[in-house]
Amino acid sequence: MRKKRIFASAAILTIAGIITRFLGFFYRVYMSNAIGAEGVGLYQLVTPIYFLAWSISCSGFTTTISKLVAEENAKGEYGNMGRVVKQCVAITCSIGLILSAVTYISADEIALGFLKDERVIIPLRILSVSFPFMAIGSSVRGYFFGLQKAVIPAVSQVLEQAVRMGVVFILSGTFLKKGLLFASIATILGIVAGEIISCIQVVISYLAFKRKNSYVKKPSLSSGKTLR
Repeated sequence: MRKKRIFASAAILTIAGIITRFLGFFYRVYMSNAIGAEGVGLYQLVTPIYFLAWSISCSGFTTTISKLVAEENAKGEYGNMGRVVKQCVAITCSIGLILSAVTYISADEIALGFLKDERVIIPLRILSVSFPFMAIGSSVRGYFFGLQKAVIPAVSQVLEQAVRMGVVFILSGTFLKKGLLFASIATILGIVAGEIISCIQVVISYLAFKRKNSYVKKPSLSSGKTLR
């Protein structure tokens, strides 16, 4: 049974990854044709900041929460699972908020001193809004990975890419008329919208899953032990 669940989870995530890559391929082709090489260049100047923020705020926590949830689930300690999730969300969201504030306030210095292009100041400030949502979503996805419930993270992954594409398709025509900067802003708004919608989806799924499975139990681990 356990092997079947592992293979099923792997298959679901593989399919989701293929769909996401497939959508991403057409998205990049469309974006390249719509905003041109220079617009894509502006977009690619900003995205390393996005990936850096993800690495700092939640990359290690996603793996950690998955491991801890799997361990507590095997022992039937559903209260500990909930405490792990809440603490991880609190930590990653706090880091995301700090990174968001730093990026927003220091956008001028990052753009001029590091990226060497003042046109990315506004895109950087818009992008910073996504960091807390990205952190929360990644933590909650780790919970489902720990339970080997791959459908919800897979749906979240595809939904994020679909929303990102949809926003760019809707806005690019109007924003392109206003110039290259606005065209690049449309792509960043796509990232932000994708992270927000994806975060909302996994959080709602988490609350519904807990209620459905009656995962309500007093934690046996103290807050301090869980935090360590």
